[in-house]
Amino acid sequence: MGEDIKEVEKIENEPKLNEEEREKLKEFLKKNLQIMIGNEKIEEDYDIKKDWKEKFENNKIYNKINIIFDIMWTNSLPYLAFKHSSFNKNSNDLNSLKRSIYPIFYLYTDSKTQENKYLVLAFGRWIAEYDKYSAIDWDKRINNNFSTISSYFDKNKIDVNEKNRINSFNFYKLYVIKNDNLSEDLDKILCNFEKILEYYVSYIDSYNKLKIVVKDYRYSEENKNFYEWYLESSYMKEENDLKNILEYFIRDFKIRYEVKTLEKYEIISKIFETYLVDTKDNNLKNVLEQFIRHLKMRGNSYKQYIEMLEECNEIYYKFDDNFKFPLNTILYGPPGTGKTYNSILYSLGIATKNESIINRIKNNTETISDEEINEFNYLKKQDQIEFITFHQSYSYEDFVEGIRPTLSTKGTEVKENNEDNKDLKYTIHSGIFKKICERAIDNSDKNYVLIIDEINRGNISKIFGELITLLEPTKRLGEAEELEIRLPYSGEEFGVPKNLYILGTMNTADRSIALLDIALRRRFNFIEMPPRYNLLKPINTETNEINLQELLKAINTRIEILLDKDHLIGHSYFVKVETLDDLKEVFKNSIIPLLQEYFYDDFEKIKFVLNIKDDEDNKDNNSIIRKEKIESKYIPETLPKNFPKSLKNKTIYEINEEALNNCENYTKIYN
Repeated sequence: MGEDIKEVEKIENEPKLNEEEREKLKEFLKKNLQIMIGNEKIEEDYDIKKDWKEKFENNKIYNKINIIFDIMWTNSLPYLAFKHSSFNKNSNDLNSLKRSIYPIFYLYTDSKTQENKYLVLAFGRWIAEYDKYSAIDWDKRINNNFSTISSYFDKNKIDVNEKNRINSFNFYKLYVIKNDNLSEDLDKILCNFEKILEYYVSYIDSYNKLKIVVKDYRYSEENKNFYEWYLESSYMKEENDLKNILEYFIRDFKIRYEVKTLEKYEIISKIFETYLVDTKDNNLKNVLEQFIRHLKMRGNSYKQYIEMLEECNEIYYKFDDNFKFPLNTILYGPPGTGKTYNSILYSLGIATKNESIINRIKNNTETISDEEINEFNYLKKQDQIEFITFHQSYSYEDFVEGIRPTLSTKGTEVKENNEDNKDLKYTIHSGIFKKICERAIDNSDKNYVLIIDEINRGNISKIFGELITLLEPTKRLGEAEELEIRLPYSGEEFGVPKNLYILGTMNTADRSIALLDIALRRRFNFIEMPPRYNLLKPINTETNEINLQELLKAINTRIEILLDKDHLIGHSYFVKVETLDDLKEVFKNSIIPLLQEYFYDDFEKIKFVLNIKDDEDNKDNNSIIRKEKIESKYIPETLPKNFPKSLKNKTIYEINEEALNNCENYTKIYN
């Protein structure tokens, strides 16, 4: 139970330390473990991270390690952890073990005698339930073959302090420290630690390599056993045919499959090793069935593989059927709330049948990675996702089908650039909606997405025509109430497939939901996209801090008082604001013009929104909105009869750009 590490050593590299470096490692462990035990006091100027870096900056394995050390005895066990640098996504991660796995030393004390101390080397992890999509775990052989620390103590009847605190960590080695004497076990500790650290770095490096090798596959980090497959499979070998076929499957599966499904890759790889098939079939079900037929012809020796492959095939379609999302959805909200931006994530989640992507939006974690952008573009190139924008001139003929004029050349010997020798003909043209419906019908195993940006700017009744009924989920092809119509131009029978998803975006500042066509409202699911203040970070200036969250909340609260929540200002205007100059440009070019549009240049209301008092209008000329009197010399003494006499005393408002450089003018908005 933890004494045998043969399974771990299978995938271990040869030792990577020379004699000099090994002595440095021994020195490092001795010093810091002695500090943990209490035999040595920590020096005021001692920096453990710096010490490690200086010792191993030229070592390709050890320079990837970040040290995290805690010798506190209250509410925690003393520990020394070794975390791979790839887990450091930001500066906050440098001193944290969250969302990572790591080799770790823990120090326990005999709870009865208080004499013996137990130094434990373990496979550590800090992966909470909410981290499952962003963290990895140890190879399943570690989890299966090594007991937890707590169970090891129980089995060997060792009673220690804080036994249950770290009960989930897998136990590797135990060293009994008598009378605080570490020297007897130091060589053993060095040898065992070297093994586990080399395995650990190799393991994490393989994970990182996987993400690079498989270019069209966005790795599903929730899977805990995929690493083992990757390290052991032929994917690492120089068998190009096998690699190409595996890449084909990975592209087709993408990120939409659960842990149990991913485990089947190991079986598939073994089958490919014994029987390679060159296939151009784009339907995974057909390919899998083809493998099954070939294996059955080769005899009973492949029976276990056939059974598991058939199970894989069942899981594939069972999982497909489990994907649930409304067929017709509109993302609505005020300007700048990320409707178009989030349509990328929604369409990616729909096309790949991965609900975890959609859940990220619901949980206010909407950042799109470069890998996701690449996959979105890839799916667009494959015509699985289409993007259009409605406008007032958009018509049924553009959307579904219509007649368009074309020029055809007279004769075969006439040059194409001679316009005089071309005939004008009229042909039936298929619109984008008809085309994507046809593709979805031909590929029923895939989800297709049509993104309609600014859907409320088009005349819905005119654009969809009689097809508005066909959009209903119950009227889709393949459903019990499926409905087809005859198209007016081509005369073809036409229906909308159930694997086509329509995703619209709507700016509520242009038109309220209440004003939408009732036929559209009852056939679409509406998802509100409000301003997300939590995505904004404060700006630190030389004199003050500007809290962008409070700034936008204050502005939006006053807008809602004067207008409604359909005219709020979205967070996207401020997301990329990092300096005072950035904020000035946003206010000058976006926020103030938007407020002028909202309130029809009623500056009294704009002043209210920006919390500008009347007595501040001309104070040191430092107000964002400045009041200026019209110079009387430019106004004739005699005014026309229909002109108000008060015109001579009229004031005008103007934007004071100089005041936008003053940090206090922004903090006044919310203070």
